[in-house]
Amino acid sequence: MKYLIILISYLSLYSAFGQMSEADSLEQILESEIDDKERLDILIYLIERTGEPEKFAQYKSEAEPLANLLQDQEAAIKIKYNEGKIWMQNQENARGMGLIQEALLEAEEIKDSILMSQMHYTIGAFYFWSEELDNAHKSMLRSVETYPTYGDSLRLATNYMALGVVSQNVITKEDALNYQLIALEIKERINAVDALPISYNNAAETYFELGMITEANNLVEKAIHLSDSIQQLSSLYYAIFLKGEFLYKQEKYRLAIPHLAEATQYWEDNESTKDLPRVYKHLYQAYKEAEDFENALLTLEKSNVVRDTLFNIEKISAAADIEAKYEGVKKDMEILREKEEKEWAIKENELTKSQENLRLTIFIVICVVLLVNILYLYRRYKSQRKDKELIQLQKQQIEIRSEEIQDSINYAKRIQSAILPSKSLISEELEEAFVLYLPKDVVAGDFYWLHPTKKGVLFAAADCTGHGVPGALVSVICNNALNRSVREFNLDKPSDILDKTRELVLSEFDKSEDQVKDGMDIALCSIEENKLHYSGAHNPLWILRDGEFMEIKGDKQPIGKFEMAKPFTNHSLDLKKGDQIYVFTDGFVDQFGGEKGKKFKAKSLREFLKTIGHKSIADQKTELINIFHQWKGDLEQVDDVCVIGVRV
Repeated sequence: MKYLIILISYLSLYSAFGQMSEADSLEQILESEIDDKERLDILIYLIERTGEPEKFAQYKSEAEPLANLLQDQEAAIKIKYNEGKIWMQNQENARGMGLIQEALLEAEEIKDSILMSQMHYTIGAFYFWSEELDNAHKSMLRSVETYPTYGDSLRLATNYMALGVVSQNVITKEDALNYQLIALEIKERINAVDALPISYNNAAETYFELGMITEANNLVEKAIHLSDSIQQLSSLYYAIFLKGEFLYKQEKYRLAIPHLAEATQYWEDNESTKDLPRVYKHLYQAYKEAEDFENALLTLEKSNVVRDTLFNIEKISAAADIEAKYEGVKKDMEILREKEEKEWAIKENELTKSQENLRLTIFIVICVVLLVNILYLYRRYKSQRKDKELIQLQKQQIEIRSEEIQDSINYAKRIQSAILPSKSLISEELEEAFVLYLPKDVVAGDFYWLHPTKKGVLFAAADCTGHGVPGALVSVICNNALNRSVREFNLDKPSDILDKTRELVLSEFDKSEDQVKDGMDIALCSIEENKLHYSGAHNPLWILRDGEFMEIKGDKQPIGKFEMAKPFTNHSLDLKKGDQIYVFTDGFVDQFGGEKGKKFKAKSLREFLKTIGHKSIADQKTELINIFHQWKGDLEQVDDVCVIGVRV
């Protein structure tokens, strides 16, 4: 954003002619016979639009006497104001600011609000470059307050936009955004199409910093479409960069990469070294987070090259400044020698020697600067080689570590699979049943459980805290607690089993010095001949009978630490031939998908089970798998999925 405001201020301070022919034409008019007022107006027009010190001096030498002759105070103020800008352009900031401050006081005396607004704007820009943000804010605010109240103009909109940008770290971002939106409204009202993209981009950045992602994205899209339609390429690719930067800051690295890469290509093609460091930084990190190490390394190398280029430019510029100052001194000495030739004749030899010494000094300074630059570049080269080797080594280490972790996770999957009931055991104990089990990762926090008893069979669908490796660890503890409740304590009533399981799980977690709040949601059923017993922790039981669903809800407490814990409720009911029993975890119903990216929800699952309830158990499982993947589409699976269906 700082780049944008500097660009605005630069255009305001040092605008050049659109075409040289305009200046030439006006200078030809000055050579003709015209009255003094018309001549002064033309000279002031040229003064306001030239950035060349020599031209300014020429116009000033003619305009100043005319302004005094005609007693035109406004013209005199404009001359002084623009002379201040010329001095600032040549890095004589103290002298330039002094003249502008004098001009401002004189403009206040004659109550020229447009001139006052322009000068406050220039002063604010100077403070902004000097990073005196409080003073920059005050001056930009005055530029808006002093502007004439009648009508709208592009200059007023520019003042509001600059005020919004320089105020970012002085007042609240909400107030700074409000200034930018005022500027945007004025530009849209006066149909300043060429000036709209920069306002869209500025406001979008502030929206994003405020966490208003949707508004930020909408303005960036507007900037892209408008910039593209009017072929304002600098604004277009800055907007594309912002789109990538927003995605990057939301940690959507793979989505950010194409936009950042497109902006990078444009700025590389146009050798825009001032923009490349920022985009290289984001692009390098995005490639790195996306584990695209080859492109990450390439981007890092490009970034180093640009940094070195900027360093060289600074050094060469420093040497050029020394040479320019030397030439200026030399010119002044020649002028002085011409005026006082007789006095300097006696000291001619001494002066010549002094000049030679000065040249030698300048030459030595330039040589030292170049030598320092060469040494720096050599050290940077060696450092880049080391960085490249280090990145390659780190990449190999990451790949080895990644393989080790993947092997460990695969082995953990074998262990978790070993504690799950086998297909043969399920078929033996439940003649018509299916188990739909879709872990989100290699290992899962969901698991299904089955245990034969003397009277019948127990089965359950369980959901432990988390998924992946953490969830799998909790599932092993909870699975073991269920087995102990049945085998060691000889329990067969679902509610008693859940009470004892909770006790055993809490006992395991209490061994840790840390306070563990993990646990399990579960739907546990027991079938004894034509009798069904059920108890649940959050997870419900569904029974499809004669085309209609019955639902029995579980207790609103987990298997784990809970402040208002109470004994679990046992529910019993008689079964009829053809009844279908369903227990499940929340992974299926919580999956995002469909045209609008919403959750599947329990209601949709019930309706779908109704439509397929007449099919065989095996076909029901197939239909559930198909509808799940169809609903999910290209979206990521959000949680483990476990559904058990049993037909009596």
